[in-house]
Amino acid sequence: VVERNIQGVSRDITNLLGKIDDESSEQTTSDRVAANSRKRIRKIGEEIAQKEVETQGLHNEIARVTVDSLNTRAHNQLLRERQRELADDLAGRERLIEQYEQEIRKRHHQIEKKQLYVDRLNREYAERRTKLEAEAGEVRARND
Repeated sequence: VVERNIQGVSRDITNLLGKIDDESSEQTTSDRVAANSRKRIRKIGEEIAQKEVETQGLHNEIARVTVDSLNTRAHNQLLRERQRELADDLAGRERLIEQYEQEIRKRHHQIEKKQLYVDRLNREYAERRTKLEAEAGEVRARND
């Protein structure tokens, strides 16, 4: 009976030692899983930090592009205003040139009229001189 009890206790001890080994093995596995989980959590944390840096960089780039876009729009507006000013100035100068050309045509017309008048007076003068010379020739011929 005692020997059976000893064998039973010995089996119980062996079973308990097996359970202790199993629990120890499970604990080691759990520790490894926890360590791996901590590594993955740290790696994911690093990736999140990297993504946040990239996101901030993208936000900064978007802000720069937005500022560039606004500056370009403002510059384009200034250029449109300057173009309008220059177009108005050009139109004014073209009107002035047209006025000058009109005045030149008017003066040319006046010069042509005066030239015709001078030509007529020159013909009359030439006719009168010819007539006077002819009369003077007759008077000399009579006197001689």
